[in-house]
Amino acid sequence: MHLVGSTGLNAANATRVVTQPGVAAFALAKTLLTGAALTATAYTSVLGKKMELASSHANATCPTPIGRTPP
Repeated sequence: MHLVGSTGLNAANATRVVTQPGVAAFALAKTLLTGAALTATAYTSVLGKKMELASSHANATCPTPIGRTPP
């Protein structure tokens, strides 16, 4: 959602981005930071799914606890 909003905002302020000093660099920095955050979110999602699959497999192969095993 942020990426769509920032694209629309940059399009609406295209003249300002081009003419006002520092605005283009700031807009680029914000875009790169948003892209990095989206990439990190996707990566952690993939890692989480891998952990979920690995833990469900391990639970299926674990021995059954004996009666005196504490909870």
